[in-house]
Amino acid sequence: EVACIARNRSGEASFTCQLSVVAREARVPPSFTERLTSTRVKDGQSVLLKVKAEGQPVPGLAWQKDGYTLRQTSGVRILQDGAGAGSVELNPAISGWYQCTAYNTAGSCATRARIVVDPPPQQQHQMNGGAPKIVLPAQSRTIPPEKEPEQEVIYLKHVDNQKQEMKREEVV
Repeated sequence: EVACIARNRSGEASFTCQLSVVAREARVPPSFTERLTSTRVKDGQSVLLKVKAEGQPVPGLAWQKDGYTLRQTSGVRILQDGAGAGSVELNPAISGWYQCTAYNTAGSCATRARIVVDPPPQQQHQMNGGAPKIVLPAQSRTIPPEKEPEQEVIYLKHVDNQKQEMKREEVV
């Protein structure tokens, strides 16, 4: 019970109330118990990226690809179970750096992985016993260097002289 009493020359006023203190929920920053792992796949294959994070309160998950927010599309399926586990299914897989950030009111942490998609064999151009073929542009142009600028003479007139001349004109 808490009491408050106020007194002055005019008199006294008081009141009492019951104060209940409730213990605060413990806060624990998130940490990953299952992290992303880098992988290499063939063109056209799908990839499943899975994570599991724990913390108090239960952390939320945010996904990124190459530093940009990853959004659900026809080839990207994002799932979360509400208990700290989540996954992203890429069908087909797309090369890049993928990151999952777990966050709650106590903090955040992240895990990253690189997905490499190997191109199909028919797109790899080879000749002369396996040496790579280098394709150069048909035409090229040489840009000559710029000439050094010539010296320029600039005449400056002192500002005070201009003010005096303007004053003389005003007086006339």
